[in-house]
Amino acid sequence: MYVGQPLFSDVDKFMQEMGFELWALKNQYNLFDNRGNTDFRNRHNQLIFADAIYFKKRNVFLDNVNHIEDESLKNSTIKKYLIISLLFGYFQLSLEIIDLFPTTFTPNQASCFRSCISELISIRDSELIGNRFVFIKKTIEKLKRMLKWKR
Repeated sequence: MYVGQPLFSDVDKFMQEMGFELWALKNQYNLFDNRGNTDFRNRHNQLIFADAIYFKKRNVFLDNVNHIEDESLKNSTIKKYLIISLLFGYFQLSLEIIDLFPTTFTPNQASCFRSCISELISIRDSELIGNRFVFIKKTIEKLKRMLKWKR
């Protein structure tokens, strides 16, 4: 901890005020009990740090997107949000995005996304974690080509 560094509660409050909500804590590090140590800071299994994953709240994202007048920029924003949700493994959110913005995707693109997401879900639920990440990378590349992704 550094002098003046905000606590997680401060960061979380700020993120909520900016329209985000906490979805997950990844790469958690816990400090485990040291037998015989009476220092209260070394409590059993205390969370010390983690990577906090935030997404825009649904209503905030919808409001932001609906205020974008340029259709190309609007579609690009929606597609980026979809790709990010896929990368983090939030497949239900990915499906919801496809359903919320039917004019952003052609029927073929929507079908391809749904098919890819179904495959990702089946791999996520399997024991093949290493293969899952390879598959996600290949899927994202496939989707980028399909969407004619431009940086």
